[in-house]
Amino acid sequence: MKKQLIKIGLFVFTLFFAANSYAVNEVAVKIYDGFLGTATHLVTIRIDAGQAASINLPVAAKRVNIEVASNFDDVGALTFTGGPTTGDTEVRIILGSGITFDALPPSIAVGNNWFGLDAIGLADSHLYGKTGGEILGDFIVNKIARLDVEDNIKALIQASGPHIANQFVIFAAGISQDGFIKSTTGDVKKIEIHGTMAGNINVAGDLNELIVKKNTLGKKGDVGTASGAPIRIDIGGNSGRILIDGTVHDNVTFDIVGTYAEFRTGESNPTNPVSPFNGEFNADGPPINPNGDPNNDPILGFQIRGDLSGSYEVNKEQDTQIIVTGNIASTGKIIIHDNLQGTNAGGFIQIDGFMQGLILIDGTLISTSWIEIIEKQGLTGQIIINADSTVCGVWNGTVFYKDATGQVRELEPWRFDLTAIQPHLAPAYEVSMSDLGGGAIGQAPFNFHQKDSIPVHDSTVFPIPIPVQIEFYGPVYDLSGTPSIKIEEKLTVGGQWADVTSRFDTFSESSPTTLVRFITIVRKPLQAGFHSNHSYRFSVIGDGLKCANVVGNPTVRFCNREDGMCVVSLEPADVCTPSFGPDEKYYRFSVGGFLMLNLNGDQCVDSLDVACWLAQPVDFNEDAAANVVDLNIMLDYITAP
Repeated sequence: MKKQLIKIGLFVFTLFFAANSYAVNEVAVKIYDGFLGTATHLVTIRIDAGQAASINLPVAAKRVNIEVASNFDDVGALTFTGGPTTGDTEVRIILGSGITFDALPPSIAVGNNWFGLDAIGLADSHLYGKTGGEILGDFIVNKIARLDVEDNIKALIQASGPHIANQFVIFAAGISQDGFIKSTTGDVKKIEIHGTMAGNINVAGDLNELIVKKNTLGKKGDVGTASGAPIRIDIGGNSGRILIDGTVHDNVTFDIVGTYAEFRTGESNPTNPVSPFNGEFNADGPPINPNGDPNNDPILGFQIRGDLSGSYEVNKEQDTQIIVTGNIASTGKIIIHDNLQGTNAGGFIQIDGFMQGLILIDGTLISTSWIEIIEKQGLTGQIIINADSTVCGVWNGTVFYKDATGQVRELEPWRFDLTAIQPHLAPAYEVSMSDLGGGAIGQAPFNFHQKDSIPVHDSTVFPIPIPVQIEFYGPVYDLSGTPSIKIEEKLTVGGQWADVTSRFDTFSESSPTTLVRFITIVRKPLQAGFHSNHSYRFSVIGDGLKCANVVGNPTVRFCNREDGMCVVSLEPADVCTPSFGPDEKYYRFSVGGFLMLNLNGDQCVDSLDVACWLAQPVDFNEDAAANVVDLNIMLDYITAP
């Protein structure tokens, strides 16, 4: 396409002054010396539809109207230079014949496809109007009041800032992967897309509203595509409302340098949770809407009407709501690099489905905040409190879950609810992880779970346990290559503790990002292993066994006090350095022998003891039920060769 160079001078002015009409297949560029309808019409330049042209404006130019005779006509790439250089240097470029220049919607679309508009060569160019087709070439101006695009944006739209009163508004039917909206220095009032947004957005300042809606044909307003190239929404300042109808795909990253006020998916169809979030959301924090809420809606924080399989991450206290109406998938993460606070709009996390992923709270679960999982036995993943172990965060708020019967249960610390007792006493609660759904809530550094460990802590077991599995409230790993667990043995009646670590192997994960919560201990080949009528205790050697997914990867704790004092102290100064009594830092069990089976006391295990058991059953394996399993333990001993 040949580019036409047009220089405005006295001769050209005289030639075209009377040429106010234009024909089909022509684009008319009308130049005025003022902003209003009373302005003097300087000249009209006629350009073939689709033809590129470079136009040097006279110094008196204040307004340029670009008009077409037919909306089937394309507008070629137009470049504007010249114009005023002193005093009021603003030149308003209006698509169409109007003079309106604010955030109000343009009334008439102009032309079909547009192949570009470059007015950055003017001292101060301001843009307003509506295109009838696609934007296929770059639009580069100093400022945008409002630009509507009735089809897709397939090129760059760039401006350095708002016109007045934070006017930088863009409406479009979609953004392709080649599309890009960019504000290099200023704020953006609103970007609204009716269709798919598959291109990048970069705002140097604040972005007050970003809305991605379904179009008139019902096509969902997705962000990103299932198989497209990665896209980013970068906001250099604060963000207000971000409302999305459709899916946020896993190739999408939201990165907000400042704070955000509200993020929601499934906006126009709130009863149907089919708008999952698969991408990444990162923000400095979520206190308030920076530029006010134009619709006076309540601030809802982060709300996903669907599944969360991506990540949500904020760097400051979360004191607004986080709601996921679907599941948090195994790949899903909620990361709060501070406290979960409850002083503003509630400060809570609510998951309506299954929590299969990871929730990390670097600091404290504040007493006025809470986490709630509504699905029955819905906690299958991991929640970590004090995930940055250097800040000494503690578990002060309540975690709600539903047990196997669907009854709502509460896990909460005793120092804020003096009625709280085991098995629901946080942080060393004794509820089985299977009752939660298989997952766990752990306050780092993680303690061992007294009831879920095999054998149960402080139990007497028979026959000899193979293997031993110590369960923790959070994921653990070991990279040391040397024994990280000390194992001691003594006769149950009398005797002194002796170190027998060398007889056993300990198996653990080796990744600091693992989600596995247990270690396994087995006897080494040709070693004696565990003995009948002996007691065993386990403690940490050095700092070999560490907490995974925790900043600093602190060493795990072995603490068997039931009141939780070894994990959380009443004195804030002692939170990170709890004290242990002489017998509080061990996981323990005993292995029984014939003495535990000798119910009639005659020092012999035989049919007489069976008769005693039948008369009064005994729970040998301490599984809270005296049944045929226990009877078989006795019978196996009697009949063993």
